[in-house]
Amino acid sequence: MERLPELVAEVLRLKVDVLVVGGNSATHAAKRATAAVPIVFGGVADPVEAGIVASLGRPGGNITGISMAVGEGFPGKWVELLRDAVPGVSHVAALEASSFQPTRSFLSIAPGSCNSPRASGCPRSTGRVRS
Repeated sequence: MERLPELVAEVLRLKVDVLVVGGNSATHAAKRATAAVPIVFGGVADPVEAGIVASLGRPGGNITGISMAVGEGFPGKWVELLRDAVPGVSHVAALEASSFQPTRSFLSIAPGSCNSPRASGCPRSTGRVRS
């Protein structure tokens, strides 16, 4: 982890067009290293709470990505996006990785967040998976 700033600087010296990073630590290191190169992150549970972006709707600056954030309305929105990507989907099942907090949060609020007509088909039952 302590080498992340050095590694990010090394990659930026290669004159990359886009920097793709994963996780909070790498994302913070990339954000501190450049305001010019676009940064795309993944694997960040809540980028607003982590101080990575200003908001999910308008992240600002040179950074954007995919969030694992959960909260009121997110599960329904994710099902809407699934329906846009796979028209005709009629049933959605969800499995929980019980050791991963964002998944537990998602599944605990999913049934109550899926009230819009486009989000019908939200998980009605869930199962736990342990590895």
